[in-house]
Amino acid sequence: MSDRSLYRSTEIVLSRVIGDCHTGTGNDLCRLITDNLYSKRNCVDDNLRLAIFTTKLAIKYASGVEGPIQAISHTFGERFWTTYGPNEIRQIESELSLDSFTEAMRKYWRLHNPPTRSEQARKYKGVRTPGDELTILEGVKLEELYTVSGRRRASKIFRRNTDKLQQRALLEAKRYREAHPSASRSGDDKTRT
Repeated sequence: MSDRSLYRSTEIVLSRVIGDCHTGTGNDLCRLITDNLYSKRNCVDDNLRLAIFTTKLAIKYASGVEGPIQAISHTFGERFWTTYGPNEIRQIESELSLDSFTEAMRKYWRLHNPPTRSEQARKYKGVRTPGDELTILEGVKLEELYTVSGRRRASKIFRRNTDKLQQRALLEAKRYREAHPSASRSGDDKTRT
């Protein structure tokens, strides 16, 4: 049996690649996905799906990457490589919608960031000042606070987010003192007596 190895070339040296190798313009995008989703516990079929998904993303978003996707795999203990036909790859591609991936990214972004300026203007009829994002608590839907069950559900979330609420209270107190400097001085005079 002959030894087949992959080699990497620099200007001066040709060196053997140990482990996996990634190349091409879609490499960075693929690494972003696989670094977060790959696990050593994945089976060959799991990794095939992951490879097809990341390649599909690279075809759509990276320059110089084109289809069709081709794949082969090898399972430890088997004698031969497994090849996958175009129909098998198309079936896996159809199960891995880029639209639902994009929507999941948007949901993540909305959940972890304050509303955009255009969303704020539409919803609140103006743009909130910096720090107001502290009131946007994960899982709290303002429209549900009008019902008893919504308030009960939200109260658990409020308890989990007391630190954000305290930050918000401190911010509001600071804003009030800045907006009403005479009120804070007169309050200070009362406490000194």
